[in-house]
Amino acid sequence: MSQTETEVTQPAADSGQSGLAAIATWSAPEPARAQASPISARTGEPTRVWTIWVAAVASYLAVAVIGVATVMIYWNAAVIGSLTFDQASGEWTYEFDGGRFAQAAWLMGQFETEPGSLGRVLLAVAVTVIALLIGISAAITGYYVYDGRAWTRWSALIALGLSGLSLMLNPLAAAAIGLTALAAGAVWLPPSSRYFAAWRAVRHHEPVFSPPHDDVRYGPLPRFR
Repeated sequence: MSQTETEVTQPAADSGQSGLAAIATWSAPEPARAQASPISARTGEPTRVWTIWVAAVASYLAVAVIGVATVMIYWNAAVIGSLTFDQASGEWTYEFDGGRFAQAAWLMGQFETEPGSLGRVLLAVAVTVIALLIGISAAITGYYVYDGRAWTRWSALIALGLSGLSLMLNPLAAAAIGLTALAAGAVWLPPSSRYFAAWRAVRHHEPVFSPPHDDVRYGPLPRFR
């Protein structure tokens, strides 16, 4: 039978009987030893150390940078033009500048395409896919590192690798490489390791057993006799 509030240690066998060595019995681990990081009295969760904050903030900043860079690419590729005034009709007309498409992103400048062509559509899709790969991997790392998941040490490295694709976008997007590198380095530092170990102890704590009952009565209780 398990009981969460009581711990007991079974006494070891007497080593003097029959010349046999003592048999070590199981003892519950000390709570202070099981927790590699202090537990917050307010939340009941391990206290987040500075490396975790750095990793989470850097990851979310990388997502923001990629988002802003993608909007800039869309703006330059499909929106920027010029307004001209037609004196004959007395109206303003907007003329899209198709030449800005090749300057919107490095990838878009590697191919010669015509306005409205399938090639431009596919290049826009490729830019979107690259931005999503970088942004999603960084967002997953930022969210779950805060939640104490040790596997984010590997997802941070994946985000760092994918951030290299930002070189195919624009100079602003390339800033995500430094941010994901900062997050990937922070999660491998010793304070982060202790933080992950504390979360593991909270989620997968050792079983605690109730004390044995020596006074066991069988049959009806005295008051029912």
